[in-house]
Amino acid sequence: MRLASLLFFFALGAAPAALACGFHGYTPEETVVDRMLASDHIVLARPSASDPFRFTAIEALEGSLDGVDIPYLVDSASKRRLAANPDDSVLFAYDDFEDEWRRLAYLDPEYRALIDQIAARIPDWINGDEARRFQMFANLHNHPDSTTRSLALMELDRAEYAILRSLEIEPDADSIRADLGSPSEAHLRSIRLLLIGLSGDVNSRAFLAGGVTRLSAFGEPVLGAYATAWLELDGPNAAHQLANQHLTSAALNTDARELLIEAMAIQSQSGDPATRSAIETELRTALTEAPELAPAVARQFGVRGDWSHRDALKAVLAGHKIQSATDLIAVSQYVTLASDPDMN
Repeated sequence: MRLASLLFFFALGAAPAALACGFHGYTPEETVVDRMLASDHIVLARPSASDPFRFTAIEALEGSLDGVDIPYLVDSASKRRLAANPDDSVLFAYDDFEDEWRRLAYLDPEYRALIDQIAARIPDWINGDEARRFQMFANLHNHPDSTTRSLALMELDRAEYAILRSLEIEPDADSIRADLGSPSEAHLRSIRLLLIGLSGDVNSRAFLAGGVTRLSAFGEPVLGAYATAWLELDGPNAAHQLANQHLTSAALNTDARELLIEAMAIQSQSGDPATRSAIETELRTALTEAPELAPAVARQFGVRGDWSHRDALKAVLAGHKIQSATDLIAVSQYVTLASDPDMN
């Protein structure tokens, strides 16, 4: 993260955070991989021969088996499944921060093979080899096994959008849309929407635009994914409609405003040149009509080190249209940093 972006964070009294695919009000879930990366003690376990309701470690993927005492009881469903499948096991990792073992996953042979691949790559991933980490899961995003597919999507959900956009991946928009309504996988809606945007399927433009229209009144976090994907597929046209039909609407929900501008900031950072240019032009015009957009523009573009809206925000300040002290600080700090040649 660039120095100016860090300074912008601290000026707002906020701690810097990784700009993953989480949107305003939404944080991607921690994955099995995250917990493996955070642990230096990872084991496989099965029910103890002396007490079938207690786990005993049978193999160490990281660390050793010495002194391992897993406090979890074997639930009845797992007990029956493990008894019927002697090659299955349960994955546990020790959480040093919480000082306890955590159950991560039930492993059948196929899922165990994937966990072995992950364990072999952990040293590289700890050292920051994010591109290969996410490419591995991009290759599995449409895997026929639901457990593997879910892990792959959860992993991709944690990737910065620029990395997600750079991956070799060919999402099938039709099959992804078919899975969007799954109640048990609501946590995967955002990444699925982003993949629809990256699919290149022009027939999905109306679907994504309709999602933005439907959710703009409520400000649900998934709105950000709809807008980001729409901008990816429909470029300047989406930027124009977002600015003129949504952002300047007096009925726009406050959270929705933040999410739509966040989507524009994400695409301004990572999108194609025509889309980036359209976003800058459309926001400049929208700020003239709706100066209340200024704080969100300052926050979302400032945190990404994008200072292209300096003049537009400077004009808003000159018009004395900002009432909130917090908002005034955000916009003023953006203008100050954007005006400093040493910070750009």
